[in-house]
Amino acid sequence: MSVIFAKTRHEYDSYQDFWSLVSLSGFPTCYVDEIDPTTENTYIFTPHSGEFFATVSKHGKAWNARKAKIIWWLLERPDGDKLSLEKRMSPLLPHIDDAWASDNTVVAMHPKFKRAVLGGHDGLSHCPPRKDKDYDFAHMSYVIGRRVDVYTYICVRGLREAPNAWGKERSKILAATKLMVNVHQYPLPVIAPLRFAVAAAHHLPVLTETVKDPFPHVIGHDLWQADYDSLPDEAVKLLENPRLLAQLAENLHERLCVEWTFRRGVEEALK
Repeated sequence: MSVIFAKTRHEYDSYQDFWSLVSLSGFPTCYVDEIDPTTENTYIFTPHSGEFFATVSKHGKAWNARKAKIIWWLLERPDGDKLSLEKRMSPLLPHIDDAWASDNTVVAMHPKFKRAVLGGHDGLSHCPPRKDKDYDFAHMSYVIGRRVDVYTYICVRGLREAPNAWGKERSKILAATKLMVNVHQYPLPVIAPLRFAVAAAHHLPVLTETVKDPFPHVIGHDLWQADYDSLPDEAVKLLENPRLLAQLAENLHERLCVEWTFRRGVEEALK
């Protein structure tokens, strides 16, 4: 039996880091349409899209009689309540054996969910941190909705914002940045596992909008948080305390790149 990660043929930019973690952690991959339900393999796929449902239809009765174990890993934050999540999941549930989520608040939203910590890997970084910094903060997020005001007000306070980028160019930028800021795209107070893994690999401290349950993180130790309205002021205060920033960065790296690696998170969830 093998554990295989199944990816869509359509490439989603927001999933680049996830697939890098899969590769860096030594897991084999296939495409969703290459899942073989007659094997005893475990297939972990994300996201769920038309490609998955087309695969289910292609196999027909063989899918219902499958020997393979099929796991969906939810990486996108829900944008509504339990009811809206249940409606989204209902077409998927008959065709999977397990569902994973990486935030305890999300896990509690549906009985099918099992927690799978999304750990990190040093390989997400392509260059070491620089002592001299060009930018005060980075967010590496889609600037929309409730995020706009926070980023604007942080810049109004005179802080230098890093540009968004991917791959090696992003690593160069993050190596020259002091702080990662995380603002929820939607009000649900959940962690941003992929963004935190990127920060950990780049030895960057994280200031996040308040989360309900930070596991596996510990607020004040490897993660700093503030309420939405306080984020700009808190960013300024943190940047005035380089010793605290350095400790938060080191603790976050230890948490996700040493203690909770991506491989460990997957293996623990499979038990």
